[in-house]
Amino acid sequence: MSLNDPAEVTLEALRVGRAVTVGFVNHGYWKNRVDSLLRGRKVRNDVYTTEWFESRPTNPVSIADFEHFCAAKGITVTHRAHLLGDWKTPCRLLPNFFAGYALYDLAR
Repeated sequence: MSLNDPAEVTLEALRVGRAVTVGFVNHGYWKNRVDSLLRGRKVRNDVYTTEWFESRPTNPVSIADFEHFCAAKGITVTHRAHLLGDWKTPCRLLPNFFAGYALYDLAR
């Protein structure tokens, strides 16, 4: 089991524990979408600093992807926090588009 398989890691953590907290960069963040659209290449910015061929395997995920995963696997989201691109300010409007980072407390 490795971080190359985040579904397996998350499910195993919930199997052995009552709850787990997960945080991830929202790949659906608007700046990532625009950069990908205009450049047609992997996003490069303060978070994604390397070329695709220099980076370890990653699993880019959006908030919508993660919420779908939780629903499909029967995982309960007990708390969620979405942060704007500064990773400090709460995002209250359209988090899949405007949040740069997401935190979730999960339970089985």
